[in-house]
Amino acid sequence: MTENKSVSMGIGPIGRPDATFVRKFRWTLGAHDLKEKETLSEHFMKAVKVDFSRQIIHLDSYEVFMKDSEDIEILAWLERDDMHKQVLTLITYDGCGKAIYQYNFCNLYVIEQSASFDYSVSDESIRKASIKFQSYSRIVAGNVVKPENKYIYKIKLGDSPEIEVDLKDRPSLTIEETKVSHLNASTWIPGMARWNLLNVTIKKEDEKHVLNSLIEGKHVNTDLKVYTGDGSHALETWRLGTANATRVLDTGHGYNVSLRYCQVQYIPENQEVENGNSQES
Repeated sequence: MTENKSVSMGIGPIGRPDATFVRKFRWTLGAHDLKEKETLSEHFMKAVKVDFSRQIIHLDSYEVFMKDSEDIEILAWLERDDMHKQVLTLITYDGCGKAIYQYNFCNLYVIEQSASFDYSVSDESIRKASIKFQSYSRIVAGNVVKPENKYIYKIKLGDSPEIEVDLKDRPSLTIEETKVSHLNASTWIPGMARWNLLNVTIKKEDEKHVLNSLIEGKHVNTDLKVYTGDGSHALETWRLGTANATRVLDTGHGYNVSLRYCQVQYIPENQEVENGNSQES
């Protein structure tokens, strides 16, 4: 015999007087550098969308020119050379202005930005931007519940010593396509695969180890290694065959270098290359 059980008809924990709903209109988004100096004001943001799966921030910002400024703030910020050293901070608030949770997004670089104009409307101009982040931390009610998962990148060019570098992204591949249309259908045929340029920043103190090889245009075998944030454990290695520099830019604090490469080998944790027969692309 099945016993009939009674169920409370209340709304449960969601109806507690101390429950606070995060509202979609109570938030701020601003940016600062590694020294906590503000570089992007939170007051000109219109909307933001965070794609945690793809690690991309989509933001809409008003284009506002202040009389005492030299540039429109959002435009100047998106064009910074040290974007990878910027931190975007998203904070949500309750009705009394007290922070509920906070996200700090690090290791940034701009994927795309755009603006549109139309004679038929008088709306404010909006700058749209998509920004990639490689790590983030989350703070809820003052407690760090997800520490920033930061990585350390080190590179070894030829016979030079292994040095730490700033890296915007790992090696990536672009596959060209040919579109074939017939009647009301289209087919895309994959074509040539091309490795995209790898952009790294070399510190001034390490220039003597690698700069001559880069400037002379030598083709060298290059190892890019990814370590945990404390540098204690190697997570993966990218072996780039016949790499050479296509651009070397002196920024005053270091050198931004664009590397062209081919014959890429990916070596995951605890796997060694044997006789050059690792998986190759």
